[in-house]
Amino acid sequence: MSFVLIILAVVYLGMIGWLYRGMDTIKPFTPTTQVPQNSFSVLIPFRDEAEYLPQLLQSLALLKYPSTLFEVILIDDASTDNSRGLISAFADKSDLDIKILNNIRHSNSPKKDAIQLALTTAKYPWIVSTDADVTLPDLWLNTFDQFIQSHRSKLMVGPVAYQNNHAWLGQFQALDQLSLQGSTLGGFGIDRPFLCSGANLCYEKEAFTSVHPFKDNSHIASGDDIFLLHRFKKQFPEEVFFIKSRDILVHTYPEKSWGALVQQRLRWAAKTSQVQHPFTRLMGVLILLVNVSVFIALVGLFLGQWQLALLFLALKFGIDYLFLRKTAQLWQHQFTAFDYIKSAVVYPFFISFIGVYALFSGYQWKGETYKK
Repeated sequence: MSFVLIILAVVYLGMIGWLYRGMDTIKPFTPTTQVPQNSFSVLIPFRDEAEYLPQLLQSLALLKYPSTLFEVILIDDASTDNSRGLISAFADKSDLDIKILNNIRHSNSPKKDAIQLALTTAKYPWIVSTDADVTLPDLWLNTFDQFIQSHRSKLMVGPVAYQNNHAWLGQFQALDQLSLQGSTLGGFGIDRPFLCSGANLCYEKEAFTSVHPFKDNSHIASGDDIFLLHRFKKQFPEEVFFIKSRDILVHTYPEKSWGALVQQRLRWAAKTSQVQHPFTRLMGVLILLVNVSVFIALVGLFLGQWQLALLFLALKFGIDYLFLRKTAQLWQHQFTAFDYIKSAVVYPFFISFIGVYALFSGYQWKGETYKK
């Protein structure tokens, strides 16, 4: 047990430290007053999002990008609520170019089908994807445009944060999201990108067609973002970027119950387990092993090996805290040491449960059951 804990602690400390340094490698990007040049098709798949669509639509209306240079394509995946009515009412009053499509399912992945359907009607060369439960910053498209003007790009990844509702479950998810965003940024900084979110992506339409990002993975219900990232990185290794800018940070909403959170994380685990990218697999296995090893360390406390166990726990929770603090400063998220302690106590149990349960179970998403 001692040997295992020592090896894991050293490897974990080195890996998180590597990502920590990687976050500083990416230079901040700030949009200026350049004249907009690029045209965008904004793709938003949705199903039963009437609760969140008003906020999204309002943020679209407040975008400072010229409305003549972008269109909004919303793809309805068999909604049963008033989502479509809300969009139609907004479109009737808005000057924005808004289209609503009915999704046509060809595979086990409704979202991938929705994206590919929208691409057949998208009229602009740059595609921006987001989700229906987000709010967008007013310089969102301006930032993508100016990054394209200043960088030779094929794919750009933007940050995603949770709205802070101050409830403990929401704070738990917000801190977990900070760790994911820090890992995303750090991965790009060390030239090992392995994470991104479909809630904030921009890519060249022609490049998407050439890389076929959903080929051979349409049987996997989720993962439209991760598979796209790895296909782009493989074909265009020098033209894939993370945009380190608060002006492009989008906000989404935490799950409202532990049951919904478990289903969400099972969905995420399902796509990660299918990714063949070596570094992605390494990170997934390492994080799971380290969190399972927290239990081993706790057992060690009762078996008299308290010095080694305490050292392991101090290193694990200490580096995690520093990593989260650095990411929180980047995105101006406030949390206290007590917030961290509460989440840190629960997280090893939560992630270990998800990791083991995902080996044997499927998940539920939007009222449908997806088998493993």
